[in-house]
Amino acid sequence: MKRITVFKHTINHWTPKPKMGRKVLIVKTNIQTPEQVAAMGSVLRRYPFVIDWSIDTEDVDCVLRVEAFQPLSEAKVIQLVEAQGFYCDALPD
Repeated sequence: MKRITVFKHTINHWTPKPKMGRKVLIVKTNIQTPEQVAAMGSVLRRYPFVIDWSIDTEDVDCVLRVEAFQPLSEAKVIQLVEAQGFYCDALPD
């Protein structure tokens, strides 16, 4: 079976300060359908610190990977996902 990863590229009109670093945040979710991905995408596209994001709907943990500028935290990503009615939690190290 071929693994399918749903990927959305986000371009924001917000310009970061020059010294802001980038980081990757990875969390597990219960986002599984294209409709759910689209709903979450509409939220992530509006959030200013998000650069790119993807959801692997074929992974057992439905992993959400967010590339973002430094001010965005894992806790904030979890809050954004849960505000849409989805389950979200940190992945164990």
